[in-house]
Amino acid sequence: MTQSSFSAAIATLGIDVGKNSFHLVGQDERGAIVLRLKLSRSQLTQRLANIPPCLIGMEACAGAWPGLVPRQESTGDRTIRGRISKRGNTYLRTLFVQAAHIVLVRRPSGARLGLWPWIETAGRRLHRNMLVIAPANKLARIAWAVLAQGHAYQPRSASHAM
Repeated sequence: MTQSSFSAAIATLGIDVGKNSFHLVGQDERGAIVLRLKLSRSQLTQRLANIPPCLIGMEACAGAWPGLVPRQESTGDRTIRGRISKRGNTYLRTLFVQAAHIVLVRRPSGARLGLWPWIETAGRRLHRNMLVIAPANKLARIAWAVLAQGHAYQPRSASHAM
């Protein structure tokens, strides 16, 4: 198939958003992969302009919108997580961090649901400052899911919390 016939056959296009590059996976109506590309930002806009209308799904981290995800440096097979990105809404990020502080300070006795089993596990391996950001990121993801799905928050047992 030529590149133009690849574009014509795409019914669904998946975009994996990266820092410097984007990965595209195109599927036809039957779900067969007809396109697999790695593109830079400038190449992405040019490529999308030449694809006929189709369903586009993007992968993105829900904790990224308030800037609560760590910056990553990768070399070979080693990934180093640095400080949080601090992009996005500063006020909203501050509220999530303050809420995480309150969650860490005011632990209910015998708490076995919600974030507590996860926080206890993370507390054994993370520095204190990172331990504050981790539940803030988790709270941001929960808030996003509640808003996106339109359902009330339902805490789950420890086996499902991670």
